[in-house]
Amino acid sequence: MLKEKVMDVLNAIKPFLEAYGNGYSEVNVDLDGNVRIKLKNSCLICKHLITQLLREKVPEVKEVAVS
Repeated sequence: MLKEKVMDVLNAIKPFLEAYGNGYSEVNVDLDGNVRIKLKNSCLICKHLITQLLREKVPEVKEVAVS
């Protein structure tokens, strides 16, 4: 269920990521609420946006790592 919430947030910002020539190639969510996302390209704005939105929209998320 947590991964579904994370994916909902990521899918909502997918057009923004694509506008920056980006997207995600891997999303891992563990049982402790740690989220690891691998972006296709390095983008500081994208990393910040993903981290901020996941913390705001999915309170169950404990840690976000975007690389």
